[in-house]
Amino acid sequence: MKKYKQLFIGVLIGALATATITFADEIQTYIAEKAGFPITVDGRVVEFDAPVVTINERAYLPLRAMGEVLGIKVDWNDKKQQVEILSKDGESVSDTQPINKHIPSDEDLSKEEFRGQYFLQDKDGVYYITAKFLDKKITIEEKYDTQYIYYSAEDIEKQTTEKVFFTMVFTKTGCPKIVVDFPKEIMGGAVIPYDYYVDEILPQIR
Repeated sequence: MKKYKQLFIGVLIGALATATITFADEIQTYIAEKAGFPITVDGRVVEFDAPVVTINERAYLPLRAMGEVLGIKVDWNDKKQQVEILSKDGESVSDTQPINKHIPSDEDLSKEEFRGQYFLQDKDGVYYITAKFLDKKITIEEKYDTQYIYYSAEDIEKQTTEKVFFTMVFTKTGCPKIVVDFPKEIMGGAVIPYDYYVDEILPQIR
């Protein structure tokens, strides 16, 4: 079910057909068109009482109806003037994301040269690793070649979802290419969650 939560990013609330939509905060106008393709969940076509629309070739779904299909509660908080998405357990979706599912070893954390250079923690105690750590781990230890792709301030401003400061691309003959985006900064340095490193990157180099 977790994989479907990505569908909620940028979802519109309510029924929209071909229309002009203006967002006051951004002072921008978007043209929405009724989508001509089906939406399936686990292979089953899902019908909604409000139409699915596309804006700039991206699909937008009615949020409450999609929540009902996925078993996720969607409410409007009139007091706070905000939409609240709740998991099956009644907790905010953001609160149910794994935090420190994996923790660096005590041996690594005890090394003074690692602290501040390889491992960092945010104000909530979540562990992150730096680009320097990845460069050492994959380039030196695993013998991959590394390419850094840096983005200008103008490029970053144009990004519509997570802001990516730079990308590392690791290549090695006979192995799949590994691409890592760095969307977060801590203490002026770009980092990725340690959980992401363990779950998504390590399996590619083992």
